[in-house]
Amino acid sequence: PSEAQILKAIMQLLHKHPKVGRAWRQNSGTATYEANGKTRYVRSNTAKGMSDIMGILKGSGKTIALEVKSRTGKVMPHQEEFLASIRAGGGIGAVVRSVDDVVKLLEGV
Repeated sequence: PSEAQILKAIMQLLHKHPKVGRAWRQNSGTATYEANGKTRYVRSNTAKGMSDIMGILKGSGKTIALEVKSRTGKVMPHQEEFLASIRAGGGIGAVVRSVDDVVKLLEGV
């Protein structure tokens, strides 16, 4: 499956999972639009390496950061640095490649 398919399935799981208080897709990048004859650039999410999915656990309020990759997808250094910063702050930061990866991750918390 593609990263988009994996991400969609993981979001469906997180929205129903009893340990997850809230989870959202964290879009990032740059978009352009035309206004008054000028091209304008809008950046969404300026934190370098921010994960695809962010969330909060019920009860503890711990942050969840999940970087979704396909079976062969490569993790960029800035993505791993972001995950490390989440873990250093007491949160859960991980690269996941399937719904099963997320189920196992949440079983351990």
